[in-house]
Amino acid sequence: MMMSEGFFRHLGRSAGGVFAAVLTGILVLTACGGCAILERVPVKEDLVKEEKGLTENINNESNPFFLAEAYLRRARLRIRADNPRIDYGGALEDFKKAVDLKPEISTGKDIGDWIAALGRLTDLNHEVAQLKEKNEQTERQNRTLRSNVEQLEKQEQELRKTIEELQALELQMEQRRQQLR
Repeated sequence: MMMSEGFFRHLGRSAGGVFAAVLTGILVLTACGGCAILERVPVKEDLVKEEKGLTENINNESNPFFLAEAYLRRARLRIRADNPRIDYGGALEDFKKAVDLKPEISTGKDIGDWIAALGRLTDLNHEVAQLKEKNEQTERQNRTLRSNVEQLEKQEQELRKTIEELQALELQMEQRRQQLR
């Protein structure tokens, strides 16, 4: 005797029993189906496509509620660790636009914290960019100064050679003077 036969015999053939059997079957199939249908991990290209789709939705949406939700989704997408094109500044702007459209969402700590953290991160990125530019400028100046030093060293060698030649010439002239005396 199979296990399912015993299970169904236990339920009987009454309407309640059939209903319970059908309901149990649906639950079992749903549980098995849930295991079989695993959520596909988005590929990086999918994230890029999703961001483009959200941008199109934002450009075409006029309802402030849906527009705010689209901005929130795009902001969260832009800061995902697996996004190949992370955009902290863009996410910050999207969070701010969502709050402008739907101010009540800023009462929750999550959005306010994201805005504060991304604002700080954006400021730090700006400082890093300024420091990189200053570093590049300093490196250019350093290369120019090194070139100048090399030129001055060559001039110094030429002048030392000229001085040695002049000293040798002066020595020869002094020897001739002594010969003439």
